[in-house]
Amino acid sequence: ELIPVNIRLVSATNSNISRLVENEKIRNDFYYRINVINIHLPPLRERGEDIKSLSDYFLLRTLKTSPKDIRGFSDELYSKLLSYPWPGNVRELENVIERAVTLTTNSYLQIADLPDYLREYEPDHPPTDEFHPTLTEVKQKSVQDVEIRYLVSLLEKHHGNVTKVSKEAGMTRRNIHRLLKAHNINADDWRKSN
Repeated sequence: ELIPVNIRLVSATNSNISRLVENEKIRNDFYYRINVINIHLPPLRERGEDIKSLSDYFLLRTLKTSPKDIRGFSDELYSKLLSYPWPGNVRELENVIERAVTLTTNSYLQIADLPDYLREYEPDHPPTDEFHPTLTEVKQKSVQDVEIRYLVSLLEKHHGNVTKVSKEAGMTRRNIHRLLKAHNINADDWRKSN
């Protein structure tokens, strides 16, 4: 007996639907019954231009329920977000922004506010988005690169001994520890290898 119904079916998959039909994981008669309008939505990694606007949106939305006064993102953070492939798509980006707002103590979200896996991510190829750094960002990146190389050379020289590193650098141990943390450098790595 046929029973008339009035519904609208919306379905989604991140799998190759044609391949699923070919491999008989989905019955082809079922697929052709539901395949009226097919919308291909590229993954976030292919929509670099959307990352900035989505990040801004998620920040504003999260701040509606947060007492924090966060004014935006550092340019360095935007660069990191743009270079990451986002396997979890928009939901992953949303969670990353919400986590950063929750944990930050800064007025601008920084790289340090990102989860470890994202902070440590290095792309195989530079991002192909339209992001172009400003002179200030280039200077900041250059200073960071020099700091990292300098700290690493001293850690190698002194076998991870932070007291000797701070003495040669003319800085307090506390400031050396702060720099090591900011650059995600672990002095123990040089102690173990020597």
